[in-house]
Amino acid sequence: MQDSTTPRLAEADSVFRSEGDVHNLMLFRTAAYANLPIAHPTLFLDTDMICLEPLDPAAALNGGDVAVCLREYGCDTLLNPDAMGIDLREYAGRRLGDVYPYIGCAVVSDGPDFWTSCLDEYLRLPAKFHRWFGDQEAIRNVVNARLERVRWLPESIYACLADVETDPTKRPKICHFKGPRRKQMMLDCAKTVGLWP
Repeated sequence: MQDSTTPRLAEADSVFRSEGDVHNLMLFRTAAYANLPIAHPTLFLDTDMICLEPLDPAAALNGGDVAVCLREYGCDTLLNPDAMGIDLREYAGRRLGDVYPYIGCAVVSDGPDFWTSCLDEYLRLPAKFHRWFGDQEAIRNVVNARLERVRWLPESIYACLADVETDPTKRPKICHFKGPRRKQMMLDCAKTVGLWP
């Protein structure tokens, strides 16, 4: 998924372009996902992730309508009430895993319904969430309303933070290079697995 200024990757089978306000990045992404015409299990990933093995979105759904990344890292950390310059004082003193238990970086959906519901929920949120955290607000609210149809993608497997994970028995399918300090690690990993010259 790209906007009109992003060059097409030669390896892409198809490209879906969506326009939006890049200053409200999470809202833009949610709207683009909601407008993507899909009718089969589809994996949605952030751009700072590298797949380490082939993935099967239908298997990840395992009979559900959506599979969502379940937070495992930093769950007990107190949420910064000024994170990313957003006023989150309503969550002061609360743990990250309690406020935002699901992460939008890796989601499998069997059609547009989940993302359409997330976009509807997102648009009801205060404007302060349009740039950051609104996706997690919307995903949390939509998932909690339909738990029986949701499957889980453990963060340690589907969005592994390689510099944080300490369990050598974990076999991650996807590594997530979240935040500026991990971007060089991403390039190094891409070279190792042959994705970058």
